[in-house]
Amino acid sequence: MIPFINLSINDSALFYTNKAVEINKIIKNNSGLAENYFILGKVEALKGNSKQSLDHFDKALYFIRKTSNKRFEAQILNTQSVVYAIINNYSRAIEILFEAISIAVKNHFKDLLSLNYCGLAGAYRHLRKFDTAFEYLEKVKAIYEEIGETGGNLAILYSEYGSLYDAKKEHVKALGYKEKALAINERSEHNSGLTTNYTNIGVSWHFLGQYIPAMNYYQKSLSLSTKLNQSYNSAVVLNNMGEVYRDASDSILQVLKIMPADRYKLSLATFDESLSIATKISSLDIQMTVWENKSILYEQQPDYTNALSAYKNFIAIKEKKVNDQTKQKINRLEIQNEYNKKEDSIKLEQAVTNTQLQQQQFLNRQQSQNLLLQRNKFLLSQQQLSLSNKEKDLQHLAFLKTQADLQTEQLQKSEQEKQFTIIQKEKALQAAEVTTLSQENDSIN
Repeated sequence: MIPFINLSINDSALFYTNKAVEINKIIKNNSGLAENYFILGKVEALKGNSKQSLDHFDKALYFIRKTSNKRFEAQILNTQSVVYAIINNYSRAIEILFEAISIAVKNHFKDLLSLNYCGLAGAYRHLRKFDTAFEYLEKVKAIYEEIGETGGNLAILYSEYGSLYDAKKEHVKALGYKEKALAINERSEHNSGLTTNYTNIGVSWHFLGQYIPAMNYYQKSLSLSTKLNQSYNSAVVLNNMGEVYRDASDSILQVLKIMPADRYKLSLATFDESLSIATKISSLDIQMTVWENKSILYEQQPDYTNALSAYKNFIAIKEKKVNDQTKQKINRLEIQNEYNKKEDSIKLEQAVTNTQLQQQQFLNRQQSQNLLLQRNKFLLSQQQLSLSNKEKDLQHLAFLKTQADLQTEQLQKSEQEKQFTIIQKEKALQAAEVTTLSQENDSIN
């Protein structure tokens, strides 16, 4: 049984996108060309044309790197990593994800950082590095709690948790996370996300031996993925449905309206359809699983000749995958070493930046303190000047008061002198009058 790898798709028609490429080449629109090739890459990926898809993504990266749009560059890298995971090249997928993470860290793109951590979790899950996968999912969870993510990205996180718990054989717990993801995508009507949810929920019910609900979700997923031309998901679902036709009891098949006598014929046809798609899209995982399932089917019939032939094909692909994984393991170790160096470099740059920031903050505080001190000195001098002016005003008032007092005193003295003069004159007049009266009396006598 195979879980599904999520890949979103832009529904723009290929015809119009190719026309847009021609126009953007003429006007030398690098951003437009990057967007066009990105759309073409996604469409080809979901059609199962991995090589063409990766070529388109390489072109998208070429043009976007002629611009300053680091966010879109990280998005392209993230989607490209999904295609490498589909064709089982996990070392290359991890390498690209680390590159995208480096961009996200430097530019503080927390949403893209979380998506790339999710990608790493998926890659390490396929490599059965469950503890490492869980660590990256916990990092994503912390980021989403910080930024308040409630939409499609949270659904992807829940799906990854579900797939991880399935891989650890904790299927009930896995089902809980997958149903949370489904609820989010149903609210947003995110069709590509729904195919992921339907497939993965079907897988959990399948693991639990509950074939009826498993088939219900498989059929929903196959119908939608066929409509959206999602080849990878179709191959996954067809393989899983072939297992149900082969393994379910007669009573279960009758509930599913399938004649038990037709189980092997129907199962073989479904496996072959899955294998055809898997071969076309170069998915070793699906091819290997289908050949193993066909070997089991032939053995049950019993048809030991075909069973052995199918098993040889299974072993041949497994050996190829093991050889690829050995190369990938070496590459992954080299990549991890490079990433550790890059991470240390980024941390050092961040530390230097933080030190510079702290120094600048110290200088700013010092300048603020100096400005405050100068302001206080100015205010103090203004206060002292104001006090000096007030003292001068008081001295002037005192002078005016003294001057007024002197003038008053002078007026009073002048008035007294006038009064004295008048009194002296009155006394002289009275004396004259007395003398005159005396003289008159003497003459009478």
